[in-house]
Amino acid sequence: MAITTFSDPGDLKAAYRLGGIIWEFESDRFDPTVFAAVTVTDIGGFCRFTQASHGFLVGDIITGTLYSETTYNVRHTITAKAAGTFDTDIAFVSSISGTITRTNDRFQIRGEVRKVGESIIGSKVQKKIDVSGSDVFRFNIANLIQTLISFDLKALGNTNIITPTGNSTVNYNLIVTEEFDDANGLLKQVDTLTTSNDNRAINAALQKVDTQNLDAFKIESTTRRFLTNAPKTQKIELSEEVQLHFINTDLTKTYHIAVEKFDLSGVSTGITRTGNIAITSGRGIVPVNSTLFSASESKIEVFLENVANT
Repeated sequence: MAITTFSDPGDLKAAYRLGGIIWEFESDRFDPTVFAAVTVTDIGGFCRFTQASHGFLVGDIITGTLYSETTYNVRHTITAKAAGTFDTDIAFVSSISGTITRTNDRFQIRGEVRKVGESIIGSKVQKKIDVSGSDVFRFNIANLIQTLISFDLKALGNTNIITPTGNSTVNYNLIVTEEFDDANGLLKQVDTLTTSNDNRAINAALQKVDTQNLDAFKIESTTRRFLTNAPKTQKIELSEEVQLHFINTDLTKTYHIAVEKFDLSGVSTGITRTGNIAITSGRGIVPVNSTLFSASESKIEVFLENVANT
């Protein structure tokens, strides 16, 4: 495989996160390698070139120079390769030596973003950049991911829980393809790489810090944070509601909330627990409203718990 992943953004990102959603790829077809004194031999009427450790790949475009048989001083397409030889589509004339350069002109990588199981959402084409001395093809696909995200909200029953639609969290993959000119100067596509289907984005923007990904808000993590910009302590009226979100990526596990209530004197009156919280598109929502507290309480503390009440 000529194309490989140099770095990826991780499996869960905020679609509107500062800094974007960045994928980077490398290709071992890109470098314009030059070999001198490369000998041509006959292979069924076509050219076989002998060069140890050439690193060329099938589909590469090479250009011959300094061959006394000038028909070799043109662009060839590599049709087969072995450890010390490579074959091309040029007809054999005579056994001589010259210089071969891998050209692969106008080399670029095309990236296509898809919602898993669905059609292409959009694509980008990138030329190489230098990243710490490496030739890298960098894709920021945040704007394409944002087209997959829905901000539609809906209320469920009489509970006043606002839950995101199925498009609030999306699974996507990226299909990247090498492109460069063929022997006739027309753009062709060669190797393709498809990223994992486990990449997800959520319609969130604010995080604990701008450099942090969303892993800290997964309930499976050791941090167990609510995905909210609300302060830990806040005051609300009986008629108001605060919604605390969390991410549950392991759908074999269930969670509920525990509420410890304190009377008007600040004394705990005990802990009550709800039923399991519904998970929609990997997100759970804890509504804090008058169904959890009344005028007889001075405060409540809300906790997210597993089946063991931990």
